[in-house]
Amino acid sequence: YNSADCAFDEGDCFFFNHAYPGCDVDFPWRIGDGICNGPDYNTTECGFDGGDCVSENTTTFDLVQFVEDYPDCSELEDLYFIHNGECDS
Repeated sequence: YNSADCAFDEGDCFFFNHAYPGCDVDFPWRIGDGICNGPDYNTTECGFDGGDCVSENTTTFDLVQFVEDYPDCSELEDLYFIHNGECDS
């Protein structure tokens, strides 16, 4: 339903498409539902599942703010290593 042919679910997908333009998941309504829905959703493009996966990735700093501040950081797929108390190479 999230297509131009269906008027982006008659406008229901407006917020999702605006907030997560590069997020391509099967069930966009799961973004930000309070549950970390796994690796397809736990990406920078999907805002780490709309913030649902942030606590699973790290609890020591604001990961969403980090991604906004450093969008070109190529290490975002290995989130464990970001701010883990060690200088990783």
